[in-house]
Amino acid sequence: MNIDTENIITEEKRQAFQNYLKAEEKAQATIEKYGRDVRAFAVWLSGAEVTKEAAADYKGYLLNDRGRGAAGINAVIAALNSFFAFMEWSAKLKPFKIQRQTCLFSFPSMK
Repeated sequence: MNIDTENIITEEKRQAFQNYLKAEEKAQATIEKYGRDVRAFAVWLSGAEVTKEAAADYKGYLLNDRGRGAAGINAVIAALNSFFAFMEWSAKLKPFKIQRQTCLFSFPSMK
């Protein structure tokens, strides 16, 4: 759904996105979190246009200035990418790759 051609986040666009998530039967907690994440990005942009570069800078800001971990940033990226897809904007971000730790059990020697 392309509300208009300007790549600027407005309250109307954010609300339309949340209505879309509701229509898609997303959990209320997801709708609220995605809305907060999009609002925080919009505040960080201070009315500037959404670009791939700006989104990548925001990702770096969350990591370096806010000290967020990879998993938390990936959750924000999921929200923003969902919003970008809804708006038909091409600012998609790649999430951080997270390696899972393998749990190795140590068994006592059977002598």
